[in-house]
Amino acid sequence: MSGQANDTMGAPGPLVFPLPTESADSFGALLIGTFLGVMLYGMAMHQLYRYNHLYPKDGLWLKALVYTTMALETAHVVLTMHLCYVYIVTDFLEPALKLFSIESGKLLPLFSGLIIFVSQLFFAVRVYTIGPQYQVFTLMTILLLAAELGFFIVATFFIFTASNFEAFHQQHVWLISAGTGIAMGTDLLLTALLAYGLHFSRAMRRSIDGTKALDIIIAYGINTGLLSSIFAIAAFVVVFPFEDYLVPTCMFILSTRLYANTLLGALNTRPSKMLRGVVGVSEARLFGRTTDVTQATGTAVDSLRMNPSYAGSLPSTVIRFKSMEGPVTSTDGL
Repeated sequence: MSGQANDTMGAPGPLVFPLPTESADSFGALLIGTFLGVMLYGMAMHQLYRYNHLYPKDGLWLKALVYTTMALETAHVVLTMHLCYVYIVTDFLEPALKLFSIESGKLLPLFSGLIIFVSQLFFAVRVYTIGPQYQVFTLMTILLLAAELGFFIVATFFIFTASNFEAFHQQHVWLISAGTGIAMGTDLLLTALLAYGLHFSRAMRRSIDGTKALDIIIAYGINTGLLSSIFAIAAFVVVFPFEDYLVPTCMFILSTRLYANTLLGALNTRPSKMLRGVVGVSEARLFGRTTDVTQATGTAVDSLRMNPSYAGSLPSTVIRFKSMEGPVTSTDGL
């Protein structure tokens, strides 16, 4: 009996490592942000597939912009997944582990800044094409984007050279806040300019009476980057109340992932001559299509020959042709 009791008392029990509540909340925010970010990345990949299918003849500069953005998004997704794996699996029992002590965490600000800079160049060019009076605003937005990227690059440098997280947080964390604030301001400026131009475009005025209010709101949200602006504001607001940076990282992940989705969403909502068939002259110039509009729409001309009465009701700067999905109204390159 005593031997059995000694054996029972000598058996090792399970090791219990209590996790602080604040750490559990931080890990949960990081995990949720990563999961949602992967979902948004999947949506962006689907939009990239549609873009390649619908617009194979886009200009080289625009394709380079799209593929560069998606390459950066892919790297960003890998970094966030590695960050989750380190925090929750390999170094779960390291209470002193900080965001910027992990290599993937150190690179997140840099890749976020690059994604914002590259994707927002498209909307800056859109502002440029609205009219000559907007060229000053285009230059302003490009300078702001360059400043935003500069802050994130400098912040990344200090992250790698700082002795520890506390030293960086006390001396240089304002660089990330400044970069985020500039990105937010640039988003709002571009959204306001594009919304103004879209509202006063001829095509929008022609179609607004026959379009549902929800469709108009969706069109504005996609084509002006409104959604990414909202999340950029949220990311900027949550920087200050938290010191561990895992909770703000959740918002940064979502905000960064929306830039690629917004870019591809705006590109894919352009009229496609392959499926819906509206090609505007200004749109052909905006998106790098150097081919003459008449040559680029040979199939459209053939369709118009079969139905000449359909062409009489069209504006002079727009060529439409029928399809299974019906005609789509052009937005004059916006």
